[in-house]
Amino acid sequence: MGNKLIAEDFKPYIARNLQTGGFTFDMWITDPVADEWYGGQCRNDLPECVWLFSHIRAGMTIADCGAHHGFLTIPFSKAIGPTGVVWAWEALPANAAVINKNLALNGCHNVFVRPLALGDERKIVRLWTHTSNSLVPWQNPEYGNDAVQMVRLDDEIPAHVKIDLIKIDVEGSDLQMVRGARRVLSQRPIIDLELHCCLFQNRNAVIAEIFSVSELLSYEYSVLARGDDVVRATGRKINLTELAQYDNPHVFCLPVL
Repeated sequence: MGNKLIAEDFKPYIARNLQTGGFTFDMWITDPVADEWYGGQCRNDLPECVWLFSHIRAGMTIADCGAHHGFLTIPFSKAIGPTGVVWAWEALPANAAVINKNLALNGCHNVFVRPLALGDERKIVRLWTHTSNSLVPWQNPEYGNDAVQMVRLDDEIPAHVKIDLIKIDVEGSDLQMVRGARRVLSQRPIIDLELHCCLFQNRNAVIAEIFSVSELLSYEYSVLARGDDVVRATGRKINLTELAQYDNPHVFCLPVL
């Protein structure tokens, strides 16, 4: 109840001159979660952002899977320019509405926002939601308090569209989302995969299945163990057992030519 009252009492505002990827932009801050994550002051680039924007080029097609309020969607849009396209998925419809509001605020016209959860089949699932932070409680579905539509990424992306870069941050639905994206991943896009190991019932088994999809596709890997750590290149091999020890690592995947 206390958290709900805090969210209801929150006064939205615009955070000015946020910075990432070499781009400056504004964002509507509409709840306490967004205020904690994005608000208050200009943000220096996190290691994830530095890696991502060093690999983005004008004209790319980007899949932003788990876009929240658009903190990366906006600079993605600016980085790829008018000849590129961003597709952004956000499970909570209220969050998707904030993305659209932030895109309009920044004059971004090359983004398609999809208010849908990503998984391995088309069905209604229940989200556990705390203000604007949400996840599918796979092990305890009775905890869900919002019903949303889940879809497969392979069904969302037209067959003729090639995804150049995909950012995956789906709050514990990592395995389900990858299962539903085999065709898109077979195109060998650049990948920023955020693993939510702390939410997996069996960390080693889930990570092993996730990488059974990408391991066959000839990637060079880099690992960011923690958000403010150093990105560490591991070459063509990656230690999945080590990955499982971290709560929330990023794995960056570059296709080998």
